[in-house]
Amino acid sequence: MRKFRTKAIILLFALSLINTACFETEKSDSDNSAIITALVQANYIEVGGSWQVGFYTGGSDGGVFGNASITAQSWIEQGGQKLTIVEVDNANRKLYYRASADDSFNPNKYGRIDWTAIHSNSCPSSASRCFEYCQAVFGKNTLAEAKSDSTTTDPSNFKSSGCGGFGWNYMIP
Repeated sequence: MRKFRTKAIILLFALSLINTACFETEKSDSDNSAIITALVQANYIEVGGSWQVGFYTGGSDGGVFGNASITAQSWIEQGGQKLTIVEVDNANRKLYYRASADDSFNPNKYGRIDWTAIHSNSCPSSASRCFEYCQAVFGKNTLAEAKSDSTTTDPSNFKSSGCGGFGWNYMIP
Protein backbone atom coordinates (compact mmCIF):
# COMPACT_ATOMS: atom_id res chain seq x y z
CA MET A 1 0.00 0.00 0.00
CA ARG A 2 2.87 2.36 0.83
CA LYS A 3 4.49 1.95 -2.65
CA PHE A 4 1.14 2.63 -4.34
CA ARG A 5 0.63 5.83 -2.27
CA THR A 6 4.16 7.05 -3.10
CA LYS A 7 3.65 6.38 -6.81
CA ALA A 8 0.25 8.11 -6.72
CA ILE A 9 1.75 11.19 -5.05
CA ILE A 10 4.56 11.33 -7.62
CA LEU A 11 2.06 10.93 -10.47
CA LEU A 12 -0.17 13.73 -9.10
CA PHE A 13 2.85 15.99 -8.67
CA ALA A 14 4.00 15.30 -12.24
CA LEU A 15 0.52 15.99 -13.61
CA SER A 16 0.36 19.29 -11.71
CA LEU A 17 3.73 20.32 -13.21
CA ILE A 18 2.55 19.45 -16.71
CA ASN A 19 -0.66 21.39 -16.17
CA THR A 20 1.31 24.40 -14.91
CA ALA A 21 3.73 24.25 -17.86
CA CYS A 22 0.88 24.05 -20.35
CA PHE A 23 -1.09 26.89 -18.80
CA GLU A 24 -0.55 29.90 -21.01
CA THR A 25 -1.17 33.53 -20.16
CA GLU A 26 -1.56 36.16 -22.80
CA LYS A 27 1.12 38.80 -22.93
CA SER A 28 1.06 41.82 -25.16
CA ASP A 29 3.89 42.60 -27.56
CA SER A 30 4.88 45.55 -25.35
CA ASP A 31 5.14 43.23 -22.30
CA ASN A 32 7.38 40.89 -24.28
CA SER A 33 9.50 43.79 -25.57
CA ALA A 34 9.91 45.19 -22.06
CA ILE A 35 11.06 41.80 -20.76
CA ILE A 36 13.57 41.38 -23.61
CA THR A 37 14.88 44.94 -23.15
CA ALA A 38 15.36 44.38 -19.41
CA LEU A 39 17.25 41.13 -20.01
CA VAL A 40 19.53 42.73 -22.60
CA GLN A 41 20.26 45.76 -20.42
CA ALA A 42 21.00 43.58 -17.40
CA ASN A 43 23.67 41.73 -19.40
CA TYR A 44 25.14 44.55 -21.47
CA ILE A 45 27.68 47.28 -20.98
CA GLU A 46 28.54 49.57 -23.88
CA VAL A 47 32.31 49.30 -23.29
CA GLY A 48 32.46 45.54 -22.77
CA GLY A 49 35.41 43.68 -24.24
CA SER A 50 39.16 43.23 -23.97
CA TRP A 51 41.18 46.43 -23.97
CA GLN A 52 44.63 47.94 -23.46
CA VAL A 53 44.64 50.58 -20.72
CA GLY A 54 46.48 53.88 -20.99
CA PHE A 55 46.42 57.34 -19.48
CA TYR A 56 46.67 61.01 -20.35
CA THR A 57 48.99 63.36 -18.51
CA GLY A 58 49.40 67.09 -19.08
CA GLY A 59 47.27 66.89 -22.23
CA SER A 60 49.39 64.15 -23.83
CA ASP A 61 49.26 60.39 -24.16
CA GLY A 62 51.07 58.89 -21.17
CA GLY A 63 51.14 55.45 -22.76
CA VAL A 64 49.62 52.02 -22.30
CA PHE A 65 50.26 50.36 -18.94
CA GLY A 66 48.19 47.17 -18.97
CA ASN A 67 45.19 45.19 -20.15
CA ALA A 68 41.57 45.07 -19.03
CA SER A 69 38.54 42.89 -19.45
CA ILE A 70 35.09 44.41 -19.04
CA THR A 71 31.76 42.57 -18.86
CA ALA A 72 28.37 43.59 -17.51
CA GLN A 73 29.43 41.91 -14.26
CA SER A 74 33.08 42.90 -13.83
CA TRP A 75 35.83 45.38 -14.69
CA ILE A 76 39.23 43.76 -14.26
CA GLU A 77 42.54 45.47 -14.98
CA GLN A 78 45.53 43.15 -15.18
CA GLY A 79 47.68 43.67 -12.09
CA GLY A 80 45.23 46.29 -10.84
CA GLN A 81 41.62 46.71 -9.97
CA LYS A 82 39.12 43.87 -9.75
CA LEU A 83 35.72 45.47 -9.62
CA THR A 84 32.33 43.81 -9.39
CA ILE A 85 29.81 45.90 -11.31
CA VAL A 86 26.63 46.34 -9.30
CA GLU A 87 24.77 48.76 -11.56
CA VAL A 88 25.23 50.03 -15.11
CA ASP A 89 23.69 53.16 -16.63
CA ASN A 90 24.63 52.95 -20.32
CA ALA A 91 22.47 55.97 -21.18
CA ASN A 92 24.51 58.26 -18.90
CA ARG A 93 27.72 56.23 -19.27
CA LYS A 94 28.18 55.52 -15.59
CA LEU A 95 28.65 52.33 -13.61
CA TYR A 96 28.73 51.63 -9.91
CA TYR A 97 31.04 48.97 -8.57
CA ARG A 98 32.33 47.24 -5.47
CA ALA A 99 36.11 46.74 -5.23
CA SER A 100 37.48 43.31 -4.39
CA ALA A 101 38.48 42.38 -0.84
CA ASP A 102 42.15 42.37 -1.87
CA ASP A 103 42.07 45.85 -3.44
CA SER A 104 45.23 47.74 -2.38
CA PHE A 105 43.52 51.07 -1.76
CA ASN A 106 39.78 50.57 -1.19
CA PRO A 107 38.98 46.93 -0.29
CA ASN A 108 35.25 46.14 -0.42
CA LYS A 109 34.45 49.82 -1.05
CA TYR A 110 32.03 51.23 -3.61
CA GLY A 111 32.60 53.75 -6.36
CA ARG A 112 31.59 55.08 -9.77
CA ILE A 113 33.28 55.08 -13.16
CA ASP A 114 32.19 57.48 -15.91
CA TRP A 115 33.14 56.84 -19.54
CA THR A 116 32.87 58.46 -22.95
CA ALA A 117 31.25 56.99 -26.03
CA ILE A 118 33.45 54.64 -28.02
CA HIS A 119 34.84 56.70 -30.88
CA SER A 120 37.35 56.53 -33.71
CA ASN A 121 38.67 60.09 -33.85
CA SER A 122 42.02 61.04 -32.29
CA CYS A 123 42.53 57.72 -30.51
CA PRO A 124 45.91 57.20 -28.83
CA SER A 125 48.49 55.06 -30.63
CA SER A 126 46.50 55.52 -33.87
CA ALA A 127 43.99 52.94 -32.59
CA SER A 128 40.90 52.34 -34.70
CA ARG A 129 38.61 52.99 -31.74
CA CYS A 130 38.84 53.98 -28.11
CA PHE A 131 37.04 55.41 -25.12
CA GLU A 132 38.07 57.38 -22.07
CA TYR A 133 37.06 56.70 -18.47
CA CYS A 134 37.32 58.37 -15.08
CA GLN A 135 37.07 56.71 -11.69
CA ALA A 136 35.10 59.65 -10.35
CA VAL A 137 33.95 58.24 -7.00
CA PHE A 138 35.78 55.68 -4.86
CA GLY A 139 36.22 54.57 -1.27
CA LYS A 140 32.55 54.72 -0.27
CA ASN A 141 31.23 52.31 2.38
CA THR A 142 27.89 51.69 0.68
CA LEU A 143 26.37 51.76 -2.79
CA ALA A 144 23.98 54.47 -1.56
CA GLU A 145 26.95 56.68 -0.61
CA ALA A 146 28.55 56.16 -4.02
CA LYS A 147 25.29 56.97 -5.81
CA SER A 148 24.63 60.10 -3.76
CA ASP A 149 28.13 61.52 -4.30
CA SER A 150 27.83 64.67 -6.41
CA THR A 151 31.30 64.50 -8.00
CA THR A 152 31.18 65.56 -11.63
CA THR A 153 33.50 64.81 -14.53
CA ASP A 154 34.24 66.77 -17.70
CA PRO A 155 34.54 64.53 -20.76
CA SER A 156 35.24 67.55 -22.96
CA ASN A 157 38.56 67.95 -21.14
CA PHE A 158 39.62 64.31 -20.80
CA LYS A 159 43.23 64.79 -21.85
CA SER A 160 44.26 67.21 -19.13
CA SER A 161 42.00 67.81 -16.14
CA GLY A 162 38.45 66.51 -16.56
CA CYS A 163 38.79 63.79 -13.89
CA GLY A 164 39.26 65.39 -10.49
CA GLY A 165 41.98 67.67 -11.84
CA PHE A 166 43.73 64.88 -13.76
CA GLY A 167 43.48 63.46 -17.26
CA TRP A 168 41.19 60.51 -17.85
CA ASN A 169 42.44 57.01 -18.57
CA TYR A 170 41.71 55.50 -21.97
CA MET A 171 41.19 52.08 -23.48
CA ILE A 172 42.13 50.90 -26.96
CA PRO A 173 41.77 47.44 -28.59
